[in-house]
Amino acid sequence: MSLFSLSSSSSRTARLPFEDFLARRAAGPTTSAGLTGATSPRRVLTRTEALSLTQFVDAVASKAKPWYSIDIDHEIITLLTVVRGTRLQASTFDRLTLRGTTSLGSNVQVAVDTNVRDAETLRRVIAHAGMQATPPPPPAEIDPDDIGLALLRARTYLPVTLWHETTAAALNAPPTDIIARILPLLQHGAFIGSATCAAVGHATLRYFSEDVHSWGEETDSELAVTVYAADGKTTGWSGQACRDITQLDSVRVVHEAIDMAQRNRGGSRVEPGRYTAILSSTAVGQLLAQSGPLFNRDSLGPFHIFDKTADGHQYRLGQKVFDARLTLTSDPTDPEFGDFPFFHDCIPTGKAAWVKDGVLTTMSVAPISALRAGLTPLKDPPAIKMFGGTTSLEQMIASCERGLYVHRFSGVNLTDQQSGSMTGNTRDGCWFIKNGKIVTPTTNFRIYQSPFASFNKVLALGPASRVAFGFTSTTRGGDPLERWLLPPVSAPLMMVEDFNFSALSDAV
Repeated sequence: MSLFSLSSSSSRTARLPFEDFLARRAAGPTTSAGLTGATSPRRVLTRTEALSLTQFVDAVASKAKPWYSIDIDHEIITLLTVVRGTRLQASTFDRLTLRGTTSLGSNVQVAVDTNVRDAETLRRVIAHAGMQATPPPPPAEIDPDDIGLALLRARTYLPVTLWHETTAAALNAPPTDIIARILPLLQHGAFIGSATCAAVGHATLRYFSEDVHSWGEETDSELAVTVYAADGKTTGWSGQACRDITQLDSVRVVHEAIDMAQRNRGGSRVEPGRYTAILSSTAVGQLLAQSGPLFNRDSLGPFHIFDKTADGHQYRLGQKVFDARLTLTSDPTDPEFGDFPFFHDCIPTGKAAWVKDGVLTTMSVAPISALRAGLTPLKDPPAIKMFGGTTSLEQMIASCERGLYVHRFSGVNLTDQQSGSMTGNTRDGCWFIKNGKIVTPTTNFRIYQSPFASFNKVLALGPASRVAFGFTSTTRGGDPLERWLLPPVSAPLMMVEDFNFSALSDAV
């Protein structure tokens, strides 16, 4: 007999809200009235529908259970891609994932992980999970079921506003209004352009009980444009990201990409080595995006950049780690750079000043570790802001005797926790500077550099802006949901000394 008691579908006549949602989802997108039309049916799961889904799962599962948790994530991406200036491709990715875990009695644990399509299939999946139940793992030193309960019931979440109806409306149809404005520009004489415009909607529910659950919803959008020369040896790139898709300035983005491609023609080989580097806000943001895990106390050890002793139990809190002009913060309530104000297990998280005036002021800590140490739980910085200065790019170039300007990187990865070193390649524009002037574009470089070292060698800071990372799907089935939505990052234009361009790279 199954460990779950199943009710007969024929005995229930009233449709639950989540069943209406599933029917709407099966019908697919409806025609949108454009980016300003917010009257189209909502495609992303609502809070009412998500709670209805948890009630359905809870009703199907046996009532004889001491603990039960349900996680629901719904993500939709609508894409419109222009290939080589002419061919348009539209696609939509829609994934609704439910994960449930329960302990029945004292020796059985059941896990459900499925892409929800209809109620009856979900019912069968839950029943199958019951028949495949396995013994639970041994209890932890501190049982997360016990440590979180009092904290959860007393929880208070920061108010966040990350949802824009204009972007949600674009999920019903590809953002043709944006592409129509730039399509003629992508067929530019000696250059051919490709563009990807994406609208994203995301909703998440972490559920323990009716009075212990957390809910979040957000929208985001991005436009990325790459311009290629006819010979394939020159490229230019530009992008913009914002939560409200109507704020995308597509014409400006295309003109910047074309300008980069024109300036990038006829690249010369410059010897690798250590140079003064002027890094665009995009390049700085790509380095910052890989730095978040290094602010986690739980990952510290004797070989960590913020450890100050050999045993890995002393941290550099209160010590200078960056140039005094640098401040790094995260704030869930920021309309553009916010994030869901809770951990995976519903425990709240708040605002943080990770580095203030160059001094390390706080580090993230998981709920269990926080309770052991008497600290307040704090998430890793997923969405972060580094504040900038007032120096312009022209002023930085004029003050540089010998260096390189980097437009952006590709393939940036953290390789060493002890130094914070990262690898990657320059891409879509790198120029050699001598005696205060740009002399020539260069071929690309491989880099091996710790941004934490660079952030201590700042020569000048420019204005900060949100970074567009560029849309890239993975090779695992080509599912863009594996890489999007990326947390927003704000970074400044920055001039640093002694940046390590370790080798030449022939990649375009």
